[in-house]
Amino acid sequence: MAPLSFLGSDPAEVYGLHSPALSPTLDHRNAAAPGVVPRDRRRLSPAQPTLLDSLLRNLNFDLEAVTQVIDPILTARNYCHRGDYYLQGIILADQCFIASNLNRYQDIQITPCGSRWLIGRGAGCKIMLPDWDVSFYHASLSFDAEMGFCLTDLASSAGTLINHQRLSPAQPQGLQDGDMVQLGKLRLEFLQELCLTDPL
Repeated sequence: MAPLSFLGSDPAEVYGLHSPALSPTLDHRNAAAPGVVPRDRRRLSPAQPTLLDSLLRNLNFDLEAVTQVIDPILTARNYCHRGDYYLQGIILADQCFIASNLNRYQDIQITPCGSRWLIGRGAGCKIMLPDWDVSFYHASLSFDAEMGFCLTDLASSAGTLINHQRLSPAQPQGLQDGDMVQLGKLRLEFLQELCLTDPL
């Protein structure tokens, strides 16, 4: 049997993709059509895991669970009445995670499932905020089956407020759907979504 000459070769060479005629000449992110400049460059976000990828991983590739949570996540922005940013707690059976648009592009991002998430500018935070008034480790968001979602200020320099009430450091405060949260100068709305495990 003759050896397969292309095994171990660069796949681009095998399929003839190194031809100068096939080399890209335009930056596809900035020139969707010749001469057209996007109206708002801030909306062009860098490559990141897709929303569906994150959901599938969080929900152990259970498509039924994904179909239950996808609509509330995609429509969360419609329920914000007092600001552009939101933090949405998603509860599905014994799993809990956070969806938010707290980034410079206001893209929807999802945290891994858990029961506690650090909020701040620090690289170790699960919810990273784009505001310089926010401390590196500003606050902690936690979930307990009995108490629900709670927010705790971590002795931040600019403080944490819920509905205009300043939190005492290290004292957890319960969150309700629709609460207004302020971290430094950054204001956001807290939304909560409880998804049924068995659709009616």
